Amino acid sequence: MPRSVALRFEREALHWSLGIDGARDEQWRAIVFDGVQGFDVPADAAFRMPNPTPLTLRFRYDAPEGWMAQTPHFPMQMREGEQVRWPR
Repeated sequence: MPRSVALRFEREALHWSLGIDGARDEQWRAIVFDGVQGFDVPADAAFRMPNPTPLTLRFRYDAPEGWMAQTPHFPMQMREGEQVRWPR
């Protein structure tokens, strides 16, 4: 299971920091629209969103050994200064 997630919306960008012991960047996916779409993402990064709309996302870690772990869903309103931390 991923150990930590920190999300924040700031200056028209969604920033994230994901933590799991031994994780490599290429093994993370951001999952949106109830699993309809996913994107490979690094563990620490940001995505510019100049005209944001609310969304719910989660992250998935795919281990080289074949197992995977997912975070819970995180609803974001995409308002300036909004932050989500897990676990709380």
